[in-house]
Amino acid sequence: MNKWLLLGLAALAASPPTAAQGPTTPAADPPAVFAQATALAEEERYAEAVSMLEAAIRSDSPPQLVALLGALYLEVDRPADALRGLRPLADAADADPAVLYNAGRAAQREGDVELARGYLERSFAREPASPAARELGLVLAQTGQFLDAYLLLKPWSDRFPDDRQARLVAAFCAVRLRRPDDTLALLEPLPAEDPQVALLRAEALVAKADYWTAIGLLEPLVDSAPAAMELDLVRILAEAKVAIGQAAEAAQLLAGRVGDDPSVALQLSRAQFQGGEAAAALATLTPFADLLRPVLDDVRLPPGTPPGLVLEYGRLLVTLGRPADALPFLEAATRLEPDDKQTWHQLGQALAAVGRTDEALVALDRFQQIVAGEAPTSVRDQRQEKSLEDPTGERLREATRLIAEERLADALVIAQQEAVLSPGDIRPFLLEARILLGLGRLDEALARADDLVAAAGASADAHYIRGVVLMALERLEPAEAALREALARSPEYTPAMNDLAVLLMRRGDREGARAQLERALELRPDDPRAAANLKQLDESS
Repeated sequence: MNKWLLLGLAALAASPPTAAQGPTTPAADPPAVFAQATALAEEERYAEAVSMLEAAIRSDSPPQLVALLGALYLEVDRPADALRGLRPLADAADADPAVLYNAGRAAQREGDVELARGYLERSFAREPASPAARELGLVLAQTGQFLDAYLLLKPWSDRFPDDRQARLVAAFCAVRLRRPDDTLALLEPLPAEDPQVALLRAEALVAKADYWTAIGLLEPLVDSAPAAMELDLVRILAEAKVAIGQAAEAAQLLAGRVGDDPSVALQLSRAQFQGGEAAAALATLTPFADLLRPVLDDVRLPPGTPPGLVLEYGRLLVTLGRPADALPFLEAATRLEPDDKQTWHQLGQALAAVGRTDEALVALDRFQQIVAGEAPTSVRDQRQEKSLEDPTGERLREATRLIAEERLADALVIAQQEAVLSPGDIRPFLLEARILLGLGRLDEALARADDLVAAAGASADAHYIRGVVLMALERLEPAEAALREALARSPEYTPAMNDLAVLLMRRGDREGARAQLERALELRPDDPRAAANLKQLDESS
């Protein structure tokens, strides 16, 4: 039997229908019909189960029978009938999670993504461990909400490692979220010869700048990949070839595949330009640029149009000696991407070429300002590499920046998301406890700290954060024990020394506090907190 159907019916089976009021025949007895139809479904005899239920259901039949029939309609490819029967039950305020799950599946297969999402969100909220999590993740990925989808599908894939579809979509989301190592880990159990697996693996490798391996994966598939994958495969292969200097080959791959897709046109144009064919690059973009002319002043591009297309077209016009024609596009590009240095540089060159010297100087001055504010290229490259290798760390740094801006609620969301995505990494849990402490949600912070100690008792950080939370709760004795435990595990942990010193001062143990502060300053002579606390201790003598 389809295991997702089995899971979806579990809640219904937990409360079987009662017999309808009034006289019935044995064949129409609701509990008996329910049991018989479920038994047929478990043997994957779905059509027989559907026929039995259709014959038995009446206007006064219990909702469990209607719900079971709706679920089984999906197994015989009758989603419209499923939705018709399930929708009245799903629209009820107290709808059963299994009903909502199957109504969501039916709506999704009928193409009503918003209705599907609403039902699945309600089902997931009532039963987080149900297969609604899986279906909701698939719907969210379909609508481009990759982070929300990944938060559902990654744990689901860990729980059900043989669910190929969920694992593939989770990997797809991971690569979109710039988590290539997570993508590769998700794909590891899947057959390497599977074209979808090879495509996602290659995309992750391109993100990690492992271009030659990606090319080796994709080149054998160019002539044999399923039609639905062909364009994505060619685009990723072309990106890798451009990166290793094979721009002409990349342009050859993309030629004839542009159609009405401006993003493909932009990729082809860049490959042509890099291969020395500026005129061909301009010709590739011209049909799309002509469509943009009426909306350049509004700074609103048609859906699906990459902002880079506007800059690229302007740059090509300048390169080919047409700066006056380029100006409307380059001016629009500065409004679309006001912090892009190349946009201002190209605009300055075009203005200078048409004799508008003062305006050119302003544009080039803006270019210099942006360059001055950037880190050196080597530093940026290192940051990029670190971000790819440790996406959790990158997002936690983002959360830390939000904390500095006093946006604690936003920082908490990031910490909690990363706790789901990286359950084996204690850093999100530590940050979550700190944020909860900052928000004054002390009981929640302590619960998180207790969980940390239980899961990572060898970590000094876990004991330290627990001690800090206990101090905030005025539970000084267990707080002292936690801080001393942190120091026992990491004897040079100066934050624990500082907090322990403050605690000891509050308990009247001045000599103990002094010993902690002096030790902290011995380890870190520039520790401002230890110096301030020691000064306060001396002044209060």
